[in-house]
Amino acid sequence: MPELRNALRFLMTSPDMRAFRSRSRQPRVTITEGDGPEDTFSAEVDAAYTDTIAP
Repeated sequence: MPELRNALRFLMTSPDMRAFRSRSRQPRVTITEGDGPEDTFSAEVDAAYTDTIAP
C-alpha cells in the first residue's frame, strides 16, 4: 500500500489532477458508496489530496 500512497501523492501535486478530483469526487461517491474496495481506494485518494494541500 505504500507504493499506492506515494503514487497518489505524486499525482495530486498536479493542478489538473487536483481539479479533476474536486469535480469528480461527489459523483463517484454517489455511484460507488458501499463498495468496500472502492471506498478504500477513494479514502486513499482523499488522503493524498489532503496531504498535498499547500500550507
